[in-house]
Amino acid sequence: MTSEQRARLALDLFDAWVDLPAAQQQAQLGELAARDPALHAEVRALLEADAADGLLERDAQSLLSSITPATDAQLDVIARRIGPWHVTGILGSGGMGAVYRGERVEGGFQQLAAIKRIRIGMDHPDLRKRFLRERQILARLRHPNIAALLDGGVDADGAPYFAMELVQGERITAWCDARTLDVRGRVRLFLQVLDAVAFAHLQLVVHRDLKPSNILVDANGKAFLLDFGIAKLMEGEEGDGHTRTGDRAFTPEYASPEQLHGEAISAATDLYQLGVLLYALLAQSHPYGLTGDTPLRTRLTRMDGQPQPLWEAARQASIKDAACRAGTPTRLASQLHGDLTAIAGRCLENDPKQRYDSVDALRADLTAWLDGRTVAAQVPSLRYRMGRFLHRHAVASAAAMIAVLALLAGTGISVWQAGIARKEAQRAQVQQHLAERQAELVRMQADSSLAVQELLTGMFARSLAMDGGRGTSVRDLIDATSAMGTQGDTLDGPARAQLLLRLLRIGAAGDEAGERAMLAQVRPLVAAAGATRPRLLAQQLDVQLTLAENRHELAEMQRLAPPLLRLLDALPHPLDEEMLQLRLRTLRSYGWALDQSGRFDDAVAAKRAAWDATVERYGAEHRRSLIARDSHARALILDGRHAAAAAQLRKSLQRFRTGKHAAPMDEISTSVSLAEALRPTDGGAREALQVLQAAEATARRHQARLLPFYLPWLQALQADLLREQGDLAAAEALLRQAATFRPDPSQRVSRGVRLVVLTAQSDLAWAKEEAPAAAGFARDGLTLLGTPSDDDNGDLRRALGLRLRLLRTQAIVLPRERLRAQVEAIVRDWDAVPTTLRAPYLTMAAETLRLAGLPDAAASMARRAMAAADAEREPGTRRKDLAREELRLASA
Repeated sequence: MTSEQRARLALDLFDAWVDLPAAQQQAQLGELAARDPALHAEVRALLEADAADGLLERDAQSLLSSITPATDAQLDVIARRIGPWHVTGILGSGGMGAVYRGERVEGGFQQLAAIKRIRIGMDHPDLRKRFLRERQILARLRHPNIAALLDGGVDADGAPYFAMELVQGERITAWCDARTLDVRGRVRLFLQVLDAVAFAHLQLVVHRDLKPSNILVDANGKAFLLDFGIAKLMEGEEGDGHTRTGDRAFTPEYASPEQLHGEAISAATDLYQLGVLLYALLAQSHPYGLTGDTPLRTRLTRMDGQPQPLWEAARQASIKDAACRAGTPTRLASQLHGDLTAIAGRCLENDPKQRYDSVDALRADLTAWLDGRTVAAQVPSLRYRMGRFLHRHAVASAAAMIAVLALLAGTGISVWQAGIARKEAQRAQVQQHLAERQAELVRMQADSSLAVQELLTGMFARSLAMDGGRGTSVRDLIDATSAMGTQGDTLDGPARAQLLLRLLRIGAAGDEAGERAMLAQVRPLVAAAGATRPRLLAQQLDVQLTLAENRHELAEMQRLAPPLLRLLDALPHPLDEEMLQLRLRTLRSYGWALDQSGRFDDAVAAKRAAWDATVERYGAEHRRSLIARDSHARALILDGRHAAAAAQLRKSLQRFRTGKHAAPMDEISTSVSLAEALRPTDGGAREALQVLQAAEATARRHQARLLPFYLPWLQALQADLLREQGDLAAAEALLRQAATFRPDPSQRVSRGVRLVVLTAQSDLAWAKEEAPAAAGFARDGLTLLGTPSDDDNGDLRRALGLRLRLLRTQAIVLPRERLRAQVEAIVRDWDAVPTTLRAPYLTMAAETLRLAGLPDAAASMARRAMAAADAEREPGTRRKDLAREELRLASA
């Protein structure tokens, strides 16, 4: 029986026995042990993992590294001495001991340390053995990127301890995000980690728990590898054998297949974990979509398959996660396509023998990628070497690409010369380098169309990765593929369509005219393939949807998504991973477009479908599922279903506050949505303010890790609530801070936050009876917003609100009838706005008419506001009370 067959049989037996009473389980295990000891070991490990209270997660606690509240006994150590160290604080604690902050008080010099100490009464022989093993391991690891052992011994209470270098830094992922470090910068930093791991391997030490929290980076950008608490000495230990398969200490989502199966541990285990770490660092993702809470059976089953390619994981990244990497999801995917995806995939091979031979080999490939040289992880074909050659040299320009592709596709020398004639200044250099490779190119003419696709796509992706694609336009690529198309049988229709779609996908943020021209070539090719190629049509519609989303073409998105979803529903189920991810993208994009267009009922349905599909793929507690639930809740808010939205958001907020995989931006975004859900409800404004204040505290704690708009966003929202409650001084203080934020006009989210600040400033100035200032802020908002497109209901609402605020400041200076006409024109435009959002603005219109001395018109408008409040799905008294008060004032 192979190991794979044994693992599958073990899972089947686990399913059959997991719910049996303990006595029956033991009887079954006893029989199995006599019949098949190896299978018995697998099944027993699965049952023990299931029965234990977080067994896989608890090992860090038993090794003094989990962070839990300190006990009284542990706190008593503070202000005492441990050996030559004066204890000044507690850094972390677990059930078996604690880690303290210490200052050296002997030796005549100052030094800080992190001191690990076993708690008295818990020094079991096995624990003491592991503790001393960690000290032994650290003693042999003297390296600039490993926290060094400084001292060790037994304190006055008889408890063993050791002191190691105190690293003052933050985890590697957070450090990179805080500095919006791009892909190349992250890879360079990762090389420091590889240096540390490679050195440990030279000392015959396997770390076994490589993850972001065990790698800290200081303010100078120096990485430190920490926590060798579950490290393994490869030469074995006394009475322990070479590698103990029963020792199942690891962090679940970073564990290798051999760790999960309880098999032998080697340096290849660290290589696997380095691959998972690359996913987190470069794509904010896990190759199998796993978290610490993923059930063991699900974990093992998924890891039997293929990991999601790194570039595809990046394409699924949120806008916020991609921005932390100085790009967009599409741009990030293009940077990771090709070599980096292959490198990460090599690390993640299920068979340890198929991974890199050593950490040095992995380092060599990443260094080669940085230098533009061939990487070993890629198949070293001629087409691949040629692509790297062109990429490495300055001739990786559009002209050189066209020339190479012309030769690859079987075109004649005349076509090649015509192509480079358009770049006359580069002719000599192109000819020189291509002549050096002409013999290779001739041999490559017989390659399949897939070879051409891979070369062209890879070259353009690497061009994007190196220089943002400045040397290559979509028009250049169209010219190249057009040249191929003239050669008849080089590329058949479907293959050429796939090539064009791949190019559009990795370069979707490029030249709009070129993209439209390329789509014009794709459509007849896909149509000619007909019903026999439904996946090809799905890929075409997916690319069109992506392009429309990048251009904010909401009507086009709503036109494309329904037929694409119907096509996907008609495919054989269950969908493969490519089509499943395509469906998730489509549902998310469709829901967003419906939201922005004011079709809230439809948006709720689409976002619910996206949430359900995400849960089905990743599980209910996965971060992506929680984000999908929050997106659905925001649609409920716009649809006027505040209570249902608040219930969902409270659950998500609790999860984001306590979940170990949550990011601060998740907690903050969910807090803002919850405040929006609470604000219109009776008595909800006070709770909304508390939620936002807690979110601001989170933002301040993690300010270095967040994009700059989070804090002003929270401050402006709080200020608006404080203004409504009459605390104008507190509102002004917050807005004074928020007003220092200056957005990037090219970033929609950043611009939106600035609009929130300007709107709050206008309303506060109006409350303080400073009409000129209120008008100025409203004008600034309208200038920043520009002219909304007809299909963008969100921008339309913002523009109408700002126009009404501006008109309100002019109520006593404009001629009455002129003002009445302008108010009525704005209100007519509000007919395009869903009824759930009309009441506050109709009340503002009534106020404007009243101030202009038009009481009858004001009273009529106030009645319309009351009717709009009554028509809401969950009518409360707050909006109606405001409208009723305006009616009273108009009638006085």
